[in-house]
Amino acid sequence: MRKTTSKKMATATATRAADCALTSPRVLVADPADAARLARPVMRLADQETFVALYLTVRNTLVGDPHVVAIGTLTSVEVHPREVFREAIRRGAAGIVVLHNHPSGDPTPSPEDFELTRRLKTCGDLIGIPVVDHVVVTADRHASIAETFESKSC
Repeated sequence: MRKTTSKKMATATATRAADCALTSPRVLVADPADAARLARPVMRLADQETFVALYLTVRNTLVGDPHVVAIGTLTSVEVHPREVFREAIRRGAAGIVVLHNHPSGDPTPSPEDFELTRRLKTCGDLIGIPVVDHVVVTADRHASIAETFESKSC
C-alpha cells in the first residue's frame, strides 16, 4: 500500500513539474546585457557589492531565479567557488553566468575580478559546469569579463 501511495505521489509531482515546464516562459540569457537585466533587480544596486549567479540549461535558458551568492562591503565581496557551484549542482545547471555590482558606478573589472573569474572557470571546468561569463553591473552599464578577454586575444 505504501509503495503505491509513494509511487502515485511521485507521478503527481513529476506531472506538475512537467506542466509547469511547459507553461512557464523560458528566459534566454543570450548575452551580457540579458544577464545584467536579470540580475539588477536582485542586486537592487545596493551600497555594498552583491554577487549573483544565473544558472543555465544547455540552451542558455535560466534555471530558476537569479541566486544571491554573497553580499559584501562597499568595495568588495568575498566569494568562494563552493557557494557558487553548490547551487549549480543542486539545480542541475549546464552552465553559469556570475555577476556582481560595483556601487561606485564604474563597471570596469578590477584585478581581483579577473582573478575570481579565473578561479571560478578552473573549478567549473573541473566539475563540468562552465562559467559562461562574469559580468560587472552598475545602475545603467555593465562590463563582460568574457568579452574583455576576447578583445585582448585579438
